[in-house]
Amino acid sequence: MRDSSLNFDLLCHLKDIDMKIHVRSELHMAIDKSFKENGIEIPFPQRDVHIKTGSTPI
Repeated sequence: MRDSSLNFDLLCHLKDIDMKIHVRSELHMAIDKSFKENGIEIPFPQRDVHIKTGSTPI
């Protein structure tokens, strides 16, 4: 489980396994299009990185 997310599995049966990559791509694009059409946004967690500079103890 990832931070702040809902995770779903979509299972499909393919007539031709050689179409797996094409079908996966088409499904991803269709889901993304549907989300956009319905105003659904996927939030990504914000991460802050603080870099400290200075001398390192020997």
